[in-house]
This record gives sequence, C-alpha cells and structure tokens, in this order.
Amino acid sequence: MSGSSRGGQSTQGGRSRRCVETLAGAVRWLPFLFLAALSVWAAAEAPNGREPFTFSLDLSLAKLAHVAIKPVHIRGHAVILLTAILAVGSSDVLRAVAITLGLGLVCELAQATGVGHNGQLADMLPNLIGIGAGLGGLSGWIARALAFPRPYE
Repeated sequence: MSGSSRGGQSTQGGRSRRCVETLAGAVRWLPFLFLAALSVWAAAEAPNGREPFTFSLDLSLAKLAHVAIKPVHIRGHAVILLTAILAVGSSDVLRAVAITLGLGLVCELAQATGVGHNGQLADMLPNLIGIGAGLGGLSGWIARALAFPRPYE
C-alpha cells in the first residue's frame, strides 16, 4: 500500500526524497571514480611489456629533487583532489586528501611492473605538491569569492 500514512505523514514522500539524496550522493563520486580509473589505467599501461615487480623506496635528497617537478603528477593530483572533495563533501577535506594520496600510491604500484616505468615512493612528493596546489587554489578561490560583494545584494 503505497502512500500509507504513519502518524499523519506520507511514507512515499520520505522514501522518494531519500532515494534522490542517495542518487545525488552517488553521482557526486562519478568524476573522482572516472579520473581514478583513468589514472590507474594510464599508470598500468605497459606498451613495452612487463618486468618483475620493483618498487624503489629511495628517499634521498637527490631523488626527491629529481622527482619534485613532475608536472603530470602535480596537475593530476590537484584536479583529482578537487573531485575527491566533491565526492566526500567540503566538510571532510582530510578524507579527500587521504583518498587522493591512496590513489597516488595505487598508481605507483601499478607502474612497478611496466618496462620503462618505475614505481617509486619518491613520486609521492609531486603528488603532495599537487594536493597542496589544489588546496591552495581552492582556498584562494573561496577567499576571492568572499572578498567581492555581490552586485545584487
């Protein structure tokens, strides 16, 4: 019996509202999931074949200086962070950062068997720089939006 009332309230309206909220919550994850799948696919691509799993744990200053300016990692993680914030909500930025870092680590592990690719822990540094850039850009945008008065107010 649809639309029956319990205590004077319609259960059908509440059920459809919850359904819409659930659907909206799931749709918020789509940009992040799409970019995550694309990132892992690109990282795991091995056009030159596969080799045994190797993962470098080298965190020397020379290695960090060498990997610190990888624009693909920096730009990619800035954008992925923004989609993660969209997915989890703006009130849980720390979880969005953790999800983005986790995705970066998964991508590094996916690169560990491709000939010509190398999985390395040091590549997490440009990922962190990208996350910082994404947070900085987002806060700058918010500050600018709050600083300028609206003409219609």
